[in-house]
Amino acid sequence: MSVLSMLSTIWRLVVRFRVSPCMGCSDWLMLAGTAMSFVCNIPFIILGVHAGVGRLMSDPFWTSHRIHTAIHFQFISICLQMNAMFLVKLSVCTYLLALNFSRRFRAIMWLVTLIVVMFNLIMPLLFHFWSCRPYYFRWHPEIVPECWPEMVGTVAEYAQIVSNICTDLIYASAPLVYLRQAKLTKQMRFKVRLMFLLALVGTASSVVKMYVLHRWLRSSEPFYDIADLSIWGINEISICIVVANLPMQRRSICRTVAFVVPNRLHSRLG
Repeated sequence: MSVLSMLSTIWRLVVRFRVSPCMGCSDWLMLAGTAMSFVCNIPFIILGVHAGVGRLMSDPFWTSHRIHTAIHFQFISICLQMNAMFLVKLSVCTYLLALNFSRRFRAIMWLVTLIVVMFNLIMPLLFHFWSCRPYYFRWHPEIVPECWPEMVGTVAEYAQIVSNICTDLIYASAPLVYLRQAKLTKQMRFKVRLMFLLALVGTASSVVKMYVLHRWLRSSEPFYDIADLSIWGINEISICIVVANLPMQRRSICRTVAFVVPNRLHSRLG
């Protein structure tokens, strides 16, 4: 999924570069988010696995040093994934704000942008770097930290996922708003509705991730069970990237389908 999302962004940037070499703000944000997601999901996942992530605590592999190394890689990976999701969400907000929709929808999008900044950037940063001082006590056991109540971290994790679900639903409503305002052919209406359904796939992955997070927070095998959380974290951000890139690739996708699909089926597919 991570490779697919990277290819999707490259395709988007090629299409946008042909239109304007400078591209737009949403394109640069998507590029930064995808690059950060790729670094998090490929190199650091591999480093985490070599450090022991995915093993049971009873495995003789574990030593005190290896546990602290695994926690260190886990912390870096979570921070990168968190910031990558923020950049991707902000890219979608920037793109939708640039569209000529109604004033009410633009006001809603400004509100969504504030929610994204608050719950996908400010709150996670506060939790990861200020909830316990110093933050690097996690892989330096000799340091005694001063921490906020444990409930703060739990609330921050759930708030971020709920924010992702809510913003995904609002993003998914954009095709329906377009459907109401534009006079479209039957085939084009089908494509817009299909875009709406694809946007809901990202919402479904966020819901599953919430359940997996709930199970991991109560797990007695944190290094083993975090593998499932990592997989759904990768799926969540990768699906979000792929779906967010689809509107810019519509014409290219249609030309590709027209080239591959037999001529007698063109009228049915639009």
